[in-house]
Order: sequence, then C-alpha cells, then structure tokens
Amino acid sequence: MVRGELGSRGTPGDSGSRSESSPAKIMGLECAGELKLKDVARFSTHPKPDSEWYGSCEVPAANWFLLTIGMTATPITSYTSRIVAQACYLSGLAKINTRQERFRPGRIFYFMLPHTPQPSFYVDISRQFEKKMQAVKAFQSQLFDPKSLEPQTYLSVPQFLPALESLNRYYGTLIQTQICRSVFMARKRSLSTTR
Repeated sequence: MVRGELGSRGTPGDSGSRSESSPAKIMGLECAGELKLKDVARFSTHPKPDSEWYGSCEVPAANWFLLTIGMTATPITSYTSRIVAQACYLSGLAKINTRQERFRPGRIFYFMLPHTPQPSFYVDISRQFEKKMQAVKAFQSQLFDPKSLEPQTYLSVPQFLPALESLNRYYGTLIQTQICRSVFMARKRSLSTTR
C-alpha cells in the first residue's frame, strides 16, 4: 500500500518486490498491484480512500483479507489497516463507481501484537515458520546490521528477531504446539475449514 519513503532506514521499495529474494517470492505469494500511497501526506484520524482504488478490494475478489491490526505504535501501520477495512466496505456500495462489479469481502482477519485484544483464534505455523523468518529477513535494511550507520529503530536492534520467535513460540504453548500466529476478528463469525 505504501512505499515507505519516510521510513528511518532503507529507501522506498528496497525490499525488492520483483526480486527472487523478496518476501512475496519467498512465501510464494502473488501481488495484483501496488497502491503506492504516500506515507504521511494522506494520514488522518478518519482516512478517506480515493474512489480510484475502492475497487482494489476486488482484484482478485478475495473473500478473506489479512491485515495488521490497527492498534499499533506505528501510525502508518494503523493508517493502512483502517483504510483497507474501510475500502472493503465501500467497494460493496451500489452508489460508488469502482468500475467493477460490486464486491465485499466476507471476513477481515487481523494479525496480533502482544498488547492488542484477546486473540479470536490461533494458527499453527510450525511447518511454515522457517520460511516466514526467511521472508522477514528479506527486509535487510530494516533489521540489525552492525555496520549500518542508519538510525536505530525497534526492528533494527539485535533482540528483534529472537523476540519475534519467542512470541510465536509462546502462542504455540497456548494450544500445545510449537509455533503459532495469533489472529483477531473484529466481527465474530463461524469458520469452516477448506482443504
């Protein structure tokens, strides 16, 4: 959604979205496109997405959306989370022209952080965790580098990656497995598993 031009470390788009070492490539994900919103110029307490990208929720017509929860210490993360949730609703309104067929995702899931509300459920990621960490490490400019002269951030301290693993292992203990991801749903709904 945003290119990160105001980030303390690295340069906009330096995760190499098209390279083999990019997080998306490592995780085997496909991206339909990038919105490239400005980091802060479009901040507001009540974000108002432009009509030109209301329809982004429809490409592809995803029934599930996975977002970072909006109650984080990083305003940009909170902003993008809120604005996607808003666009998910607006893309289903008949009187808004998205140049596509009306569509509204069925569910929105939020990834969790320690200080956020009680998780709605946990997902066992024991088999996927190594690949997940490879994807995280692909953001090299944001992580600890003893030779870096860039400003220090929460992500760039040497304790960040071990802390991330510890958190996921803690979640795992709650459901008697090795490693878990916690997920939050603002609107409670029943889930059915599909394989």
